[in-house]
Amino acid sequence: MKQAVKGYFTITLLCFALLLSASCSGTIKTLTDLSRLRNELIQEFKEKDINVVVQGSHVLGISFINSSFNKWGELDRAEKAREIALFAIKHYAAIASINQIRVGFVAAKNYIVFNYSQTLGAYSFNKSDLENPTESKVQGLVNTLYNPSSNQTSVYLNRNLQVYSGRDGGIMMLPYFVVPGNNVSAPRIITPRTAMMDFSTTSTKRMLPDNPPFVLYVDDEKVFSGKARTTSVLGSEGEKSFNEFATQEIPYSQFVQLTNGKKVKIMLGAKELELSGASLEALRTMRRCIEQLKCD
Repeated sequence: MKQAVKGYFTITLLCFALLLSASCSGTIKTLTDLSRLRNELIQEFKEKDINVVVQGSHVLGISFINSSFNKWGELDRAEKAREIALFAIKHYAAIASINQIRVGFVAAKNYIVFNYSQTLGAYSFNKSDLENPTESKVQGLVNTLYNPSSNQTSVYLNRNLQVYSGRDGGIMMLPYFVVPGNNVSAPRIITPRTAMMDFSTTSTKRMLPDNPPFVLYVDDEKVFSGKARTTSVLGSEGEKSFNEFATQEIPYSQFVQLTNGKKVKIMLGAKELELSGASLEALRTMRRCIEQLKCD
């Protein structure tokens, strides 16, 4: 009951502030739709602490805080995230304006001096992919997904990689490739020109500057540097909760060099992200999936 009152009170305050703008009628409708979806998610999945937001008008974000799903294994959580995203497609009134659905599972604790939160799993789904499930082929650790509308195949991990965890928050990375055509059943998937790396943060304060510098080190040698693009920032100081999203594209040749390394470190802004052995092996599996169609 407290969570429902809190959610309603937050929506009421936000709407009151936005009443000063001419577009408040549209905002009221959006907040009403989000509140209704949140209540339906609570009823369906029997979890009380759920955050629902719209990011940049076209991304629907759903976060389960301290839910029973936190105790599940990675693959089970990934399947549950897909189930939640499919539920949202059927129950969110303004789903026509949404292109992507992001589902996250967060562990949070409140202390006297600070608040701590860690994202245990964050999963991103294109609405068009969910609406064409027969085009998806789950092969093991790596998925391949053909989108007939764009005539492209996406290759991505079943799970996000935890690349940073500290008292100030957590950072997850989701690497993926996009190649032309439907090459899921071909003798060999076309080698991509680039690899994409999406990053998401969970914290009480912002962890990254806008468009943070990105530097990739392999075995202590700098092999790539650039500037990641901030795609969105959710939350506020008042809420003591932030989720930041950034993306970086690197040449596939640098990705190959990364998978050949024994020690890989990424500097994202001021944050040092050192990839664990398990994370490196997951990236090597992605490469084998691309080059040898071995996706286990």
